[in-house]
Amino acid sequence: MNSSTKTAQSFARASDTYDNYAEVQTTVGNRLIKKIPDIKPSHIVDFGCGTGKSTQALANRFPEALITATDINQSMVSCAKKKHPAPNITYSVADIAELSLTGKESLIFSNAALQWVPNLEKVFTTIASTKSPQSVLAVSLFGPQTFHQLKMCLEIVFKTPILLPANSFHDALYIQNIAQKHFKSVALDQEIITVQFPTIKSLFESIKYTGTRGNGIQLNKSWTRRDFTNLEQCFLENYVGVQISYQLFYLIIKD
Repeated sequence: MNSSTKTAQSFARASDTYDNYAEVQTTVGNRLIKKIPDIKPSHIVDFGCGTGKSTQALANRFPEALITATDINQSMVSCAKKKHPAPNITYSVADIAELSLTGKESLIFSNAALQWVPNLEKVFTTIASTKSPQSVLAVSLFGPQTFHQLKMCLEIVFKTPILLPANSFHDALYIQNIAQKHFKSVALDQEIITVQFPTIKSLFESIKYTGTRGNGIQLNKSWTRRDFTNLEQCFLENYVGVQISYQLFYLIIKD
């Protein structure tokens, strides 16, 4: 099973619950839209549209634009069509890793999705070779320091190295380098968003119901109630309660 299939399956299970738990993703999408320059796009493409929240926010800011919104998962696309229908939005199923552009897009947008793509440089190469010189690329990605508190406490409790899905995400230097390799005007901003959870159970519910691969935690044992208790205690001893940080990169390319 390739990584794109795994990603699609993970988010398929969360399509009905995603919006109830994806506050960070929604916040990031809104902040990314605010960073887009003052342009008047005629055609926008939104790669990795999920349940369509950011797509609707794009339509609100650019009501005259035609928007093509795609996601790798059929359940997410169906949810987006139901929740955010609009005459100027067309939803369809497509894999970002195999994206195709017409060259007529004024704005290429992707919120909190490209970190799951196995070959980010291939995506940038495709965009650079296809997009028009006047179009804008606006992207947000999660970085490798996402969930670093969880990684540390898991390693303390289970006394073994732990790899979380976020550990495979690209860092700022890599993103900056490959962007500058293909584009001239590159603006990269960074942000850390920290979220407090009342219990360790609520943290894992958030991971599960947003489809962000909680099953990516690999342990050669079954979890016990004591494991969860020890994990929560680790957070209480090392942090201000059960808190998780999300590392964000915002990328705006104007050439």
